[in-house]
Amino acid sequence: MRTTKTVFISVLPEELKVAGHPVQATNRSMSGAVREGLKRQALEQYWHDIQAMVRPKAEALGLAEGDVNRLIEEYRGEKHAQETLEEKPNNTGVDPKEAEVDTMCTLSTQYGNG
Repeated sequence: MRTTKTVFISVLPEELKVAGHPVQATNRSMSGAVREGLKRQALEQYWHDIQAMVRPKAEALGLAEGDVNRLIEEYRGEKHAQETLEEKPNNTGVDPKEAEVDTMCTLSTQYGNG
């Protein structure tokens, strides 16, 4: 069963010539280049729609475009640190509270206070 559809497009001879250069340079088929172009256009439209949706909220919060990447990196760093602490209490894999109790019991036994 065929999973692709054949489509026909009209392009000016100049456009076809311009499109042919990157196709030849990257050793691709014209179909592959057109598919990639359509994917890129869809992705660009997706991000344009996302930006249009969040821009009013960002402006209301007083955020500039440059603030967004910084805030994302800060959030990811904090989240990673939190996940790391939740996964492993310390580098030895021992709960710090248990380690403290063990240390106190050892000291108490060694110095006769227990």
